[in-house]
Amino acid sequence: MNGQKFDDGGPMFPSQSQGPTTGPEIYFGASLLDWFAGQALAGLMATPAAGPPEQFAASCYAMAAAMLRERARLRLAAAVKNQTGGAE
Repeated sequence: MNGQKFDDGGPMFPSQSQGPTTGPEIYFGASLLDWFAGQALAGLMATPAAGPPEQFAASCYAMAAAMLRERARLRLAAAVKNQTGGAE
């Protein structure tokens, strides 16, 4: 890595609970990147194919990263549209 933090989309299902003897505990769970990769894996596994598991994992995370980039692009476009009153 180049030292930059990759935006993994943040926690998918964060929750907070009160521990019996401690203060509030926050559980962040899987990231949105992990969620997207899992969904991509489910789709890939629906069609039988041969190959090493590492290849499937790399493909799934590549697809998930692309989904996050597209999500960011769409959010930015929507923000610009809102700031300009809909003019492009």
